[in-house]
Amino acid sequence: MIQTLFALILILFSLTSAYAGVFGKDDRLNYYAMPPSYQAVADSTVAIIEKKRLTTLPDGNILLVANSLKEKLNFCADEAFANEPMIANCSGALISNDIILTAAHCLPYEVDTTLSSLDNYVAVFGYQLRQEKQTQVILTQDNVFECDH
Repeated sequence: MIQTLFALILILFSLTSAYAGVFGKDDRLNYYAMPPSYQAVADSTVAIIEKKRLTTLPDGNILLVANSLKEKLNFCADEAFANEPMIANCSGALISNDIILTAAHCLPYEVDTTLSSLDNYVAVFGYQLRQEKQTQVILTQDNVFECDH
């Protein structure tokens, strides 16, 4: 009985961990390695970030604070993107001047159906690594937007 339960747990674990993987050739590129036409599209992408991950610097710019994927999720050092900061909870796309499209699971749902949980997040444009081996992201305040609900 215990061996059967253990086998079932292993099967379920392997199915759930495989779900988030990259299958086939991993041809993802960082912003700095993309052709300019791809960068233009990437510029409309927004990162949904918890406010607690932002630090305002003395010059007024914003430092996005996070551990690397290697530190946070125990990635192997030679894994693609392992040393890059893991800052965003989710991503979205700008679909109008003041409307961002994102998945429902990106933000916690409040039981009382208010939108108060949105107060803990910001939408950040310009969250791209612009050079190889970059470990910090510093942005100007005009790239950080709060929800107006």
